[in-house]
Amino acid sequence: MHNKLEINADHYKTERAKISYVFSRTTGIASDTIRPNVHEGPAAFQTVEEAFTLLTSVFDDPHFLQNKRQEFRRFYQNTTPFNSFYAKFIALATESELPRDQWFEEMWTRLSGGLRHGLAPVKDSLNSSFQDLTARARTLDRELQNDIKAAEKKKERANKLLKNTKPTVERTTSGQEQKKSLTAEERDSYRKEGSCFHCHQKGHMANACPTKAVTIANAKLDSRSAEDSGKE
Repeated sequence: MHNKLEINADHYKTERAKISYVFSRTTGIASDTIRPNVHEGPAAFQTVEEAFTLLTSVFDDPHFLQNKRQEFRRFYQNTTPFNSFYAKFIALATESELPRDQWFEEMWTRLSGGLRHGLAPVKDSLNSSFQDLTARARTLDRELQNDIKAAEKKKERANKLLKNTKPTVERTTSGQEQKKSLTAEERDSYRKEGSCFHCHQKGHMANACPTKAVTIANAKLDSRSAEDSGKE
């Protein structure tokens, strides 16, 4: 509102006009706060600055500066794009009243690891120029963002290709999963029980297992079918 009154000073030539404008722009508690002092009477504001002073005393955060400095100390770029990081940095540095001659080092400290690594060879040549640092960082960040986008597109194409390619499935005998090799302990246990190593049933040995014979026969048929398909 200060800016509005300053820019349009020709529209608000009297203090009364300025006070009325401020009142028209307030709502809720703010409006209720200054209403008793807006209209003519003993308690009426004499200047618009009195209205601003009252509003400030009610709504200003007494810990604003302290809070902004704490927020600034916790602020780092991390994965934020540089332009967004830069805008936030300027706002916090200004609100926390950081001296301008400290902006270069504070900016450098808060840059992402990738940007600091890329800019390290030219840091000394920047001569602590905040403007030059931000210009270099913006350019490098744009290049890094383009590299990330290119890598994401490449990964996306690879995933699509993989999805559209039929996977090679290992054939199994008679549609059953191939049996894993028995351990020495398992062989001893089956041998003591008189059980077949292949089907684990009692009454015959593995070399005379009827299930094994069927399995081998099916495997041969599958192998021949695969060879015939390859010749077509």
